Amino acid sequence: MGKIRILPDDICHHIAAGEVVERPAAVVKELIENSLDAGSSHITVAFERGGVKLIQVIDDGEGMDREDALLALERHATSKIRSVEDLHNIKSFGFRGEALASISAVSRFELITKRATEEIGTRVLVEGGVLKSVEPLGCPVGCAVTVRDLFFNVAARRKFLKSENTERQHILDQIRRLALVSHHVHFELYENKKRLWNYPKTEDPQERILQLFELRPSQRLTVFNLQRNGVSIRGYLGDPSMGRPTTSSTFLFVNGRPFRDALIQKTLRDACRSFVPEGFFPFVVLFLQMDPGDIDVNVHPTKQEVRFRNLGLLLSLIKEAILEGRLQMESWSPFTDVSIDEPPKKALYLKETSARYEGSSPQQKPLPIEPSFFECRRSQVALNLPVSVLGVLDNTYIVCSTSEGLVLVDFHAAHERILYNRLISTSLPLPSQELTMPLLLPMSSEEISTVEKNRSNLLMLGYDVEPFGKDTLAIRAIPAIGTEIRHKEVLGEIIRKGLGDESEGRLLEEFASAIACHGALRAGMFINDETICWLLDKILKEPDLFTCPHGRPVWITISLKEIYKRFGRGS
Repeated sequence: MGKIRILPDDICHHIAAGEVVERPAAVVKELIENSLDAGSSHITVAFERGGVKLIQVIDDGEGMDREDALLALERHATSKIRSVEDLHNIKSFGFRGEALASISAVSRFELITKRATEEIGTRVLVEGGVLKSVEPLGCPVGCAVTVRDLFFNVAARRKFLKSENTERQHILDQIRRLALVSHHVHFELYENKKRLWNYPKTEDPQERILQLFELRPSQRLTVFNLQRNGVSIRGYLGDPSMGRPTTSSTFLFVNGRPFRDALIQKTLRDACRSFVPEGFFPFVVLFLQMDPGDIDVNVHPTKQEVRFRNLGLLLSLIKEAILEGRLQMESWSPFTDVSIDEPPKKALYLKETSARYEGSSPQQKPLPIEPSFFECRRSQVALNLPVSVLGVLDNTYIVCSTSEGLVLVDFHAAHERILYNRLISTSLPLPSQELTMPLLLPMSSEEISTVEKNRSNLLMLGYDVEPFGKDTLAIRAIPAIGTEIRHKEVLGEIIRKGLGDESEGRLLEEFASAIACHGALRAGMFINDETICWLLDKILKEPDLFTCPHGRPVWITISLKEIYKRFGRGS
């Protein structure tokens, strides 16, 4: 007896605050969500010192009277839930009734609010969860919540906050996500009394994306839609330059609610595996609409996670929608200010006179792979392009000029993707060609064992191989797809990856990637004018030339704005 006791209210408040108020960004999120639920059309957010010193959210929503203003500061006080059934049909952002109580428990808190039906408003002051004063006050309709000295009474929590800049970035991310889904609301943001953002309301979600991310002309968005099985999917897919190494470039919403989901983010990355650099996530803004009864938003104190009744079906639909968006990218090109059908007003073509050739004419080297299978017919390439070619940097990057700035093309990555695309469009099994003399490939005993277990997969690719002694593999037939392919290197790479129980599609992907890598133009080699024109022509005409098969970018842009900034000229 005597071991179990009811916790005092102040400890309960601190526990609840610890769940809801993880950091300043969580305060910003909760307050903006309250403003949105109140039907606001204009929301102003201000913060100082990463939100620790000050957070303020002012809205023009419906506001509260004196009684509701006081009740809103009590735990589990909400206007959104009346019964258990309501939890399964939630359409608002907030519903737990803990946000204001939790925030006021760990800050110096001020609430000023007024309803349109009242002549005078109400001002409530709370410090560390203790009500200090309630008084009438003249104010506009809506709510103004000010949070000062966050965690002033919870030293342990304040000690674990990150740097001001890190906390600032979390705040900006939260506001950005809420502004994305609430494009019909005018958002303003101030930091240290200086306005950072001003986003007027718009009827077009894409316009809000352009507002938030200040996209350059070359950074385009493609819209994708899919409706099936009671699920509506609409989204916007950005070009590879907009991807990020973290999930900060993926924005997920379900029924207007921002959320995070590792499996959905992985699905997005997998669907764009050959489109964005390896290790990066694509830029995606994804809006899902479905029956509220098919999702559970009550699984996390901060409401940032949701549970789906049929996640497997949803993932397959999302992947299908993303792939549809990928198909719309065929017209994308880094050279956005020109038309392939019109000759350039001014174009520079390379005449190699570099001292590295000691005054002699360089040998015009052909493309390393040019069988009819790859359709690389240079004789058909016209030596004019609708873009100014300035030169080749470090024998690796083709430097081009457009009205927007500079475009640098990695010619190895570009040629690698072109060859990959040619192969991946074929089907298995590939035709095979028997060799008069076998090629001998040194192999470890483990690798030879792998080959013996998966010989059927190699036959699908056109390779007929067999062990030749204990540590050598004899290649007796090769795929009949070209004459300049280094089959020993290609086969060695495929075997080292393990083969395994790959599907035909995945097997072809691995093979095409290896062929393209070993057959493409090498960085550091000389390429002539004709080859440059051929590569740029392909980039202009072919879809999906954004990354090499390994995920490295084929081209990058350096905008005039960036160049002006580096020279201190402004924009």
